[in-house]
Amino acid sequence: MMVIHQVIKGLRKEKELSQKDLSEALGITNEDVSRIEGGKRKTYPIDLLVKISEFFDVSIDYLCKGEGLKYIITQDDIDFYEIYKKEKSLSESIDPEMRAADRRMKEIRLMKMYENLAKAVQEAQDAGIIPQSDE
Repeated sequence: MMVIHQVIKGLRKEKELSQKDLSEALGITNEDVSRIEGGKRKTYPIDLLVKISEFFDVSIDYLCKGEGLKYIITQDDIDFYEIYKKEKSLSESIDPEMRAADRRMKEIRLMKMYENLAKAVQEAQDAGIIPQSDE
């Protein structure tokens, strides 16, 4: 099991952020980030844990233990996955153009892990991979 300071440091490095970048994003000092990542901080206010969790788009459980469900799953994620599954089942029985759509859907799903789901869905709609929503 990883310790919270190792998880935070790992997440920061995954995003290729400096400690200064992280401190600015969280509204804390560089020294605070350094103490957190160095394992010198033993307790964390819940509002700071929530802020870090939301910033990295990970569950608090993952943040604290480095195990369990890493990414926060929203209803949008579930809806998007259902659309993806439908497209995938169609592409397995249709032509190469549909297989290309399947590959594009995978790329969009990966993009969501690091960016905003709404942008990915909009891109898929603009490309005609999934239908426009009625909203």
